[in-house]
Amino acid sequence: MIICKTYLDNIYCFDDFSYDFIYPKKIVNSSIEKEYLEKAPNFKYRKVNILIGSNASGKTSFGKSLLDVLIILKKKQLNYQMMVNDKGKDAHFIIEIVDDNYIFYYVEGIIKNEKDINIKLIKEEIKPTDSYKSVKGRIDEKIDKTNFISYLELDNDFAFSWHFEFPFTDNNLQTVDLSLLDFNEDDYLEILNRILKTLDPSIISVTKSKEIDRCIIINMKNRAIPIEHLRLIRDIQYLSSGTKYGLILADLVAGLKFNRFNLNYVDEQFSYINSDIEISLLSKMVDLLKDCSQLFFTTHNLDVLEMKFPKHTFNFLENGKKIRMINASERIIKNNVSVRNSYENDRFENLPDCGLIYEL
Repeated sequence: MIICKTYLDNIYCFDDFSYDFIYPKKIVNSSIEKEYLEKAPNFKYRKVNILIGSNASGKTSFGKSLLDVLIILKKKQLNYQMMVNDKGKDAHFIIEIVDDNYIFYYVEGIIKNEKDINIKLIKEEIKPTDSYKSVKGRIDEKIDKTNFISYLELDNDFAFSWHFEFPFTDNNLQTVDLSLLDFNEDDYLEILNRILKTLDPSIISVTKSKEIDRCIIINMKNRAIPIEHLRLIRDIQYLSSGTKYGLILADLVAGLKFNRFNLNYVDEQFSYINSDIEISLLSKMVDLLKDCSQLFFTTHNLDVLEMKFPKHTFNFLENGKKIRMINASERIIKNNVSVRNSYENDRFENLPDCGLIYEL
């Protein structure tokens, strides 16, 4: 599943916000393999999307907007109180999606109140010779001829699979998901061992409990810490904050390796983790991406800007009178120009203004 384009108006902190994740031409010698659909190689999309922005710039809200729209489509559930900013007017969204069956969906929604959501949905099969432009051309011919219907009338057979992770501080009820023990026990335990032992060298091993179903044991020199499936992360003792995040990151890496979810949104999961470890895990996540899959990754770590990714990988959120997103490739033309240097010179117009602090 991939997201090609989105439009958000009166949704969370976004007003008249539009952004696409398509790029027009092939990148030679890219470090990201196959940024196109394997069955339609002319259909090129941004497989990896790194989002950089200061506090309150919209990184988390963008992820929540995407997730809430997908939940409307797939589960016919609306998070109205959180999703719609100004309750006195309609909210509007457009999202273009390619599902796991190579079906292109154009979805336009108007949210009038908690129970009244009108949806215009058009779908088109992607042909082997298609590009994004050719598919969108066929969609555009149908938009004016297609009527809105109630979201309750939508079919829910979309071939969508997603995994969104938001910071602990945003959801104190976040739990440990050990369901992958049932799916691929040996490989999952190896991933847990490698990631958790990297984060905390005092961990000797991670094993599966012989007494408790869906339970792992983190073995340390002086203690063994049992962690059950769906255990609240905030309640786990003896582990550092970074190691607790490692449980989430291991699940993300395993999900990518086993092709469990095709759309992954990783929002600030590295606040307590060393920069080098963040870069190594991000690199591994990118390597594990399969066909028709996509990764969104938000971070404050500027070292990520020095990774050898195509410039269109980097997106910068700027919160002025209204939020906008700028892609690095829009501002950097020459190949020898550093993305990090461009950021530090405020070419993307999103450096935080610290003037009020200096005036204290």
